[in-house]
Amino acid sequence: KMPAFQLTGVGAYLSAGSAGAKLFVSDPHAGVVYVYDNSDANRLQSQPLLKFAAPGCGPIAAAKDGSAWVVQHGDNSRPSCVSHYSAAGDLLSRISGLSDPSAVAINPANGQLLVADAGASEQVKIFDINGPPKQIDSLGVPGGIYNTAAPGAVSVTTFHLINCVGSDTAGNLYVSCNCRGSCVVYS
Repeated sequence: KMPAFQLTGVGAYLSAGSAGAKLFVSDPHAGVVYVYDNSDANRLQSQPLLKFAAPGCGPIAAAKDGSAWVVQHGDNSRPSCVSHYSAAGDLLSRISGLSDPSAVAINPANGQLLVADAGASEQVKIFDINGPPKQIDSLGVPGGIYNTAAPGAVSVTTFHLINCVGSDTAGNLYVSCNCRGSCVVYS
């Protein structure tokens, strides 16, 4: 089958909400998030509805309400964070205090935000996002593989270089780390 739509010259981070919602495309090279109408393929083939600046943008997760959560990698002028933007590009809130956010997802079973922190904590941090974001839990041993009785030992609770996090409607969490080349599922 031929693709109905092809984006060219854009970064690799995409996230779509439910049918009729928006498709968010994060372009890390330009530091811009594009918003497309994904209600049908013809509309997707047109120009984006809008674009907004999101310096250091990376992985992105679309929420049911039409907003998006965007990992923003830091530099010498700003720390790394996860920012919450409306579909119009307005900054709604920001989660700071993350050393190296590497992935973001929304758990469809409960609406919680999952943030993979591949920095010093080497954990998946779980946030309640009903209202201002509030961390309510974490997954993994703080410090990952370097904070165990046998430093460097890999286990299902010690992470290193988390590169992907996700969830399904049953509430299972999926965590992938570069060091293992595998995915661990938590029920």
